[in-house]
Amino acid sequence: MERNFKAILGVCVFYIVFLFPSWTAAQNFDKKKYEKRYFYQLGLGVGDFFPADPGADVKSKLLPSLSAAFGRRMGGHFGLKSTLSIQSFLVKQPSDPFKGLSYALDLMPTVNLFPTRTQLDQPRINAELGMGVGYLMNYVSKDYTVGERLFKGNYLEFSPYVPIRLSIHLKYKKVTNLGIEGVFFNTWLGPEKQTIYEIKKNANQFGQINLVMRRFLF
Repeated sequence: MERNFKAILGVCVFYIVFLFPSWTAAQNFDKKKYEKRYFYQLGLGVGDFFPADPGADVKSKLLPSLSAAFGRRMGGHFGLKSTLSIQSFLVKQPSDPFKGLSYALDLMPTVNLFPTRTQLDQPRINAELGMGVGYLMNYVSKDYTVGERLFKGNYLEFSPYVPIRLSIHLKYKKVTNLGIEGVFFNTWLGPEKQTIYEIKKNANQFGQINLVMRRFLF
């Protein structure tokens, strides 16, 4: 009986001295492996164009949009993200219909609804809201009617904008999130020329809804 007790005691001592530290180290390594704050994000969805003068005969069309972002979590509630997006647009109107591509780049501080410092302690579902500043370029193709003749022209237009984003993320894997993201671009583009310091009452706006995949890198 005494021998059995000593044998059991010896096994316990061996486990505590040799195996338990190794298991603890493995757990700490696994934890550090998934304590990631930097991420990239890819999005695919549809976008719309909201003209400055939306008359009854003016119609826009939902067209594809793409986005790519890189960001970092900064504390429990805050983050910083830069996003590049490409969006097609088409506006049909009785005179001078036009279409084109919009290229936009912005920088945005974000706020998490639930505190999340790293990917490891992220809740199953989280919401993120942000507002930032950006600059866009539109490549526009427009049809002009002069008398009975139709002319086609291309031109570039540039403008700063204020993006507002709201996204909902689902923790899919340890380093991967899936979600949906909506964004509204408040630009200074329109028929009336105004400076960036003036309030733009009649301006062209853009909107997007994208399905996004976010993956944490390090």
